[in-house]
Amino acid sequence: MRALILFLVLAGCSAPEQKAPSFEPDPVTAEQEAARLALLPAESVAVIDGFREQVAAVRTSDDFDALFERALRMTGDLIPADSLDPFTGYSYRFQGNDLGLPGLSPSCVAECTEATLSMERDDWDRIAQATPDSLDDAFVALLFDHWGHPQVYQGQITGWPAFFTRTWDYGGYSMLGSGAHEALWSELTGRDWQGRFTPHLDQMRQVLTGDMISAQCYGLPGDAVSAELNRIRATSGIDTDLEGAINQRIQDISEGAVEVDCQTTMDCACISG
Repeated sequence: MRALILFLVLAGCSAPEQKAPSFEPDPVTAEQEAARLALLPAESVAVIDGFREQVAAVRTSDDFDALFERALRMTGDLIPADSLDPFTGYSYRFQGNDLGLPGLSPSCVAECTEATLSMERDDWDRIAQATPDSLDDAFVALLFDHWGHPQVYQGQITGWPAFFTRTWDYGGYSMLGSGAHEALWSELTGRDWQGRFTPHLDQMRQVLTGDMISAQCYGLPGDAVSAELNRIRATSGIDTDLEGAINQRIQDISEGAVEVDCQTTMDCACISG
């Protein structure tokens, strides 16, 4: 009887919480050292080393949040101010190098006149897995599965969203009608984010809704575009103003006031590259 009682007591005890494995960045290689010396001053190299230490120290959701905000500032912290002038050619030399910077890789935008950093999913998955909070993993999935091609620049998440097809450096056409908008909307409004990542979620929502109701070019046929708008309109999280804007956009499409099925400038008058 005593053995049975002991068994029941032990069975009812919860196991101690297991720490998630930390993400230890790989040692810096000779090639990475050479790229750092060629592109960065000593103070910028110190910034990278500090970031690597912060990555390895991530254990909690607070750690993850602090690291992510640090990553968003990294272009300003890393790239020398005198290299930001597009006429120096620095962006061309910067892109494609491996600086041993976990989760971030050198890139460029605007016909490679501006240096930026692209986010690397494998690293961010591993960083998120180092915390016990599933929202960290969900946020990384949101960035890469639904936002698309995230970059960091001047303290913000940038890059071309998955719901937009780029045809040149400055534009392209919306993929409304493909389901990509609905999928992102569902993640933004249907998940309880517990007050976390609010500025970034709000930014994504603003870009997403702007594309839905005011894009110049929709790449898919009007029926598909309107069908996705109708599905989004029927979800929770739609306020009166957005519902009215969606209704107006559906009406504009039905009246031919918005160009659809536009994937090249041969198809449409709108600028798609």
